[in-house]
Formats: sequence, C-alpha cells, structure tokens
Amino acid sequence: MILPLSRTMKTLTFALSALCLAAALPAAELGPVVAEAAKYQSGGPVEPLRALEQALRDSAGDAAARAEVEAALIRLLAPTSTQEARRFACTQLAVIGSDKALPALAGMLTGEDTVGMACLALGSYPSPKANQALREALAKAAGPARVQIVVTLGDRRDGDAVKSLTPLTRSPDDALAQAAIGALGKISSPAALAELAGLRDKGDPVLARAAAAALLVSADLLIQAGDSGAATGIYDALLRESQPTHVRRAALSGLLSIEKDAGQERIEKVLRGKDGALKPAAIAAIRALQAKEASARFAGTIGALTPDEQVLLIDALASRKDEAAVAAISTNLAAQAPAVRGAAALALGRLGDATMVPTLVKALSAAPETEDRQAIASALVGLKGGEAVDQAIVQALNKQDDKTKPPLISVLGKRASRSSVPALLELAGSADAAVAKAACVALNKLVQSEDLKSVLDRLLTLKAADARAALEGTAAQALSRTAEPSRRTEAVAAVLANATNLEARVSLLGLLPSCGNAQALDTLKAARTDAEPRVREAAMRGLAEWPDASATEALIEAARAATQDTERTLALRGASRLLGATADAAPAATAARFKTVMELSRNADEKKLVLGHLGRVHDLAALQLAESCFGDQAVAAEAALAVATIAPHLCGAHRQAVQAALARVADLPADAELKQSARDMLEAVKGFSDFITAWQVTGPFTKEGWPGKDLFGVVFAPEQGDDASLRWQPMPAGTDKTKPWLLDLGKLYGGDNRLAYARAWVYSETAQPARLELGSDDGIQAWLNGKVVISNNRGGAVAPAAEKAEVSLEAGWNKVLLKVVQWTSGWGYCARLAKPDGKPLDGLRVQNTPPN
Repeated sequence: MILPLSRTMKTLTFALSALCLAAALPAAELGPVVAEAAKYQSGGPVEPLRALEQALRDSAGDAAARAEVEAALIRLLAPTSTQEARRFACTQLAVIGSDKALPALAGMLTGEDTVGMACLALGSYPSPKANQALREALAKAAGPARVQIVVTLGDRRDGDAVKSLTPLTRSPDDALAQAAIGALGKISSPAALAELAGLRDKGDPVLARAAAAALLVSADLLIQAGDSGAATGIYDALLRESQPTHVRRAALSGLLSIEKDAGQERIEKVLRGKDGALKPAAIAAIRALQAKEASARFAGTIGALTPDEQVLLIDALASRKDEAAVAAISTNLAAQAPAVRGAAALALGRLGDATMVPTLVKALSAAPETEDRQAIASALVGLKGGEAVDQAIVQALNKQDDKTKPPLISVLGKRASRSSVPALLELAGSADAAVAKAACVALNKLVQSEDLKSVLDRLLTLKAADARAALEGTAAQALSRTAEPSRRTEAVAAVLANATNLEARVSLLGLLPSCGNAQALDTLKAARTDAEPRVREAAMRGLAEWPDASATEALIEAARAATQDTERTLALRGASRLLGATADAAPAATAARFKTVMELSRNADEKKLVLGHLGRVHDLAALQLAESCFGDQAVAAEAALAVATIAPHLCGAHRQAVQAALARVADLPADAELKQSARDMLEAVKGFSDFITAWQVTGPFTKEGWPGKDLFGVVFAPEQGDDASLRWQPMPAGTDKTKPWLLDLGKLYGGDNRLAYARAWVYSETAQPARLELGSDDGIQAWLNGKVVISNNRGGAVAPAAEKAEVSLEAGWNKVLLKVVQWTSGWGYCARLAKPDGKPLDGLRVQNTPPN
C-alpha cells in the first residue's frame, strides 16, 4: 500500500524521533513528540508513544531529565488529547509520577470517562499525597466514579480513608457499599476492622456476608505483615456457626496455615467432632501436611466420619502416596458403605503396583455388589507396573474359583496385556462357559498374527460348547491381523486337515471367508459334497458369506441344485449380495445373472432377497426385471423400490422405459413416500426437453495439494483414450426437481478441488452443422470426435447455454467428451445440441454406452 505523502513524512519523522531519543535526545525537545502523541488513536502510528517510553528509560538516574519527561506526560493529560493518549500517560505516571502530576490526575477523578485511567495511575502512585487527592475527589464524585475511587483507596490501604468509607458501607447503592466494605478489608486498620466486625454481626445479611469476606482478606494481609495474633482473632470470630459455611471453611484453612503444628491438632479435633460443615476443609488440609505420621494419624479418624466424608478422606490420603496412606485405604475395601469401598478401590488403582494385586483380587472375590466389582476391576486396570502387574493377575487367576475369573480375565484384556495371551488361550479351553467366553473377549483385543495357530488349535479342544461362537470370533480377529491371504488359508487348512471333531470342522469352514483366496474357496466347494450334512451346511454358509464375486457362480449352481429351502435361500441371498456389490463393473452381465437368480427363486421371500440387491444394477435389463415383478402382489412393493432406485441412473439414457415403469408404480401397494418419489422423477424426465441427459461419468480425479482451478490443464487418463482401468458409470439425471436438466456431480461424488469426465454418443442421420450449448459449475472443456470445441476455466453456477460452439456432426455416431472441474461449492453441468440458430435439432439419438 502507498501512503499519502503527509502521512509518510509523519511516520518517518517520528521514527527518526524515536531513534534520536534512543541516542539520549534531551528531554526538553519532547514537545513535537507530545504534540503527535496527543493525537494517537488505536491502530495508528505508535512511534510517538515508543519515543516517550524510550525517553523515560533514558531518564533513569537523571532527576532533571526525569522531571522533563514527567512534564511531557502531564501535558499529554490535557483534555485536548485523545483518550488513548491520556491512558498511555496515566500508565507511565503510575511508575514515575510525583506531586507535580497530582493536580492533573485529581482533575480527572470526577469525570466518568477519565476516572478509570486516573485511578490506574494512582493505584500504585509513589507519592503519599495521592491518598489525599483521592479522598477529596471522593467527596465530589458521583455515580460509578465513586466506586472506582473507593476501590483505589482500598488498593492503597489508606487508613485515613476509613472515616470517609464507613458511611458508604450502608449506601443504598449496592455496588458502592460492596466496594467500601472491600476497601476496608484491604486497609485492615483497627478502625476498619472494627467497622467490618460491626457489619458482620449486626448488618443486614448481604452486608454481613460482604464484611465476612472482607475480614478474610484482612486476616491474610495481617499474616503477611507478621501480625498472626490479630489474624487469629479474625479467623476465630469467623468460625462461629452463625457465619456462612464457605466463610467458616476459609477461616479454618487460614487458622491451620499459621498454627505451629500446621494445624494437625485442630484438624483431628474437627474430624472427631460433630461440626460437619468444617470437616471438608479439615480433610482438604491433610493433603499438604509434611509430617510423616499424618497419614496414620488421620486414618484413625475415619470411624468418626460419614460415608461422604470418608470418601473425601480416602482421596486426601491417596494424594499423600505414602505407605501408611496405602495401608489405611486398603482396609476400607471392606467398608460398610458402597461409596467408601468404591473410593478405596479407585484410590488404590491410582497408587498401587504389582504388590497390590493380591489385596485387590481378594476384595474382588469377596465383593458383594456388581458396582464394587466394577470399581475393583477398574483399579486393577489402572495399576502401574506393566507386565509385572499382568503376571501378578495371571498368578492370582490360577488361585480363583470360576466365579471370580471372568472379571479378572476382563481386566487383562483392558490392560492390553500381550504377555497374558498364553494364559488366556488356556482359559479359553475351560469347561466353564463364562470363563471361556471372557477369555475369548479379552483375546479379541490382544491376538496377533503369530497367535493364529494357537487359536485355531484351541478350536479342536474346546470344552465349553456355549463358548464356540466367541472363540470363532477370536480366530476371525487373528485372521484379520494376518496380512497375506495365503498364510491365513494355509493355517486354517492345516488345522482342518487334522480335525476329527465335527464341531471343530464346522467352525473352521466358517473361517474360510475370512481367508478370501482361491484355495479357501476351493476348500468350501469341496466340502459341499461331504457326507456329513452339517459340514455341507457350513460350506454353504461360508459360500454365502464370501467377500467377493468369485463365489457367485458356485452360489448360483448351489441354488440350482439345492434340495432344501434353507440351502437354496442361503445360496440366493449370497449370490444376490455379491452381484449387487459388483454391479458397477459390468452392469449388463450382472443384470443377466440377476435374471437367472430370480428364476431360481421359488417364493416371495427369496424374490424379495433378489429385489433388495437388484436396485444397485444400473442397466435397462435390471429395470425391466424389477418391472416384471409388478404383477406379483407379494413382492410388488420391493419391485417398486428397485425401480425407483434404478430410475435416476437410467432416465437420462432410457427416458421412455423409465417413464413407463415409474407410471406403473402409482398403482402398486407401495408406501406413499415411494409413490411421490416416482411422481417427482416422472416430472423431472418430462423437463429434460432436448437436453442431453444420457451420460457415463468417471472420477473424481485429484492431485494432492492442487486447487480445482489448477487441475483444469492436467491431462488425466480419459483424455488419453479409452482406458480399461477406468470405472465408467451412468450419470444420474433428474435429481433436482427445479432444474431437471442439471446433472449434479456434487451429489454423485461430493468434495472440492477435483474433476470428472462425462461421455455420450450422438447419432446423426447425415453430416450437418449444429451448435453445442453447455453450462457448468465450475470450469468445463468439451471435445467432439476428439477435437476441443469449448474450453473455459471459470467459476459460477450452472446456466444453460453459458458456453456455445458451432460444430459439425458427422453422419453416424459422434462422441462427446466433457471435463468438468470442481473448485468449491456446487459441481455439475448441462448440455444440449441444437441447430446453429439455437432451435431444436430433431432426429438425433443419444446413448451413454459405446456403439457397437
């Protein structure tokens, strides 16, 4: 930015002034600096103020120079100076001000807009005559100004002000009365203390509370001054039961801080007494006591306390962290009150180490309530000591009955104890189902790839049948943490080969989907011919849960060959799920396989399974398959939902077919919301007019750290020719009822700073001229038959025909490719082919798949 010449010269002048002052410029030459400083406004040039500060520093040890600087600051207090300038002067005078500045400062005390800054200066003013100036101003000031003056007199602890302040303590102005009481508390003179004592004992409740608080301040100041006797008298008076609880507790804390034994005797007296209001304060003081015997001494008072007070004492003892405290807390694991037992357990969890394990385990086995067991278990989880604690818990486990083992096993899991995995694997083989299940749950968090064989071996020797599902889950966790599919499969196959137990064989077959490779799939296929029915069923379930499309044909064949409804339903469910999950890869082929699956379905439930996944297939054959089910009332609602789900993806390329299917939805037993959705889509399709809505899209494409605007010139794969690795999908259309022609990439992909490509093929009977009209949000580039015809990298909302290009259509198929860039916010496009004059161009056919 270029400053005006006059301002530039001023800035340079005062920068030079500051440099000159730094070189000991005579204070008498401060006149021009003061003149400019007097104009200072917040945010303006600060050089004049910095120059005055430097002059003040340079005047140290030079009385004459200091006087000149003070005189300059006094001139800066003039009413003609800005408020900011006067406040600056007051800040400096608070440090160096003498009697010479008092008249100017005193004059500011009666103005509401200047009293605050004057009190800022006078609060720590070095001259004792400031007190007199404040007292005189107090007699003249009114309103809020009086409050600030009163506070400043208190800060200065002016004993001579007590006479003036005393009547103000009963002022009808609450703020003034409270300020006067607070000021007397800071002054702390005998007269001030007498006035406060009278207010404490005879004043109205509000004033009495304020006086008590002020007396607490007085006592602290008296202690600092070395007059602990006077402070003791104040505290003793404030301990009376007539005083508010918080005041009494503060008074007790004050007394404890000045007693020779740090208040130990008084603390014990309070704890053994009946004054419950003071006990929390007494207990809190125990934390800071230095005496070694304090923990044992006060642990002995716990019987005189209520359960809530015992909890406070346990927490205070825990903060001391000594042996006596730990021993005292341990005894309270068996206390009568649940809250006390819980507090003791949690405290030991913070303090203890491996040596505390036997104590906590014993308490756990004897704990009468669920909450107690949870608290003790939390304590064991929190014990510090790492593997030493883990092993101590394992050793304790071996000595427990089955009832106590599950919570201890859970503790090991929560401690993430890898060293306890062998012991947990052993416990997973327990004949007690609760113990075995608890071990499996803990192992789920702990097992790694190296534990896989041990977990699988345990499946062969499992004793508790009810724990089998839990152990299968543990094995699945170990498999998931084994990176290579071949290692997973080899491990399961090796154990399966030696498995003679039917239950184990079933479990191992159920793990093969977690392996996910061809060898595992072949194992399941082979098991489908096993002589044992449960093995065949397990293999069927494994195929139905297979993670990728490689099991699809096996499932279809299983459905075709099934002799039982359950078997066929499992196969159809699995096949439908896999087909739906991979539909985008080859929609036409997937639709054909769905037709086969539908033909194999023998009842409404099985057809519903198929229709539930069919909606993910964006192909005309899928739409027609769903529509063919409209006549079956038992599945008509599911068929209507499938049609409504497919329709937005096909309406651009297959307008008439989609319109016909959606029109039939209104007559089906579908819910009202679905019917309205169908009507909305019908209206949208009618609004397409002659816009091109049949597109395939691919994306999004990004570059790390690149804004969308800069991506416009980057050449991605779609510009380099058809790339088999690209995933093209139908572009949903009609998603905005108010703008049916808008193709919304934001709804499809989302995100900012990215781009997508769209392609369509247009058939023209003859070679003819045309006009391509585009709208986009944001930048757009268009190719017709490989030639760039439009290129504009700009922001803005989609507007039809915002970009136009005169083009020539070839006879036959013409390929249109678009590149649509997203900067931020909206992202979409629209396109239309028209005659050169903009009128509709009839006779064109558009499709979103490459022509044969």
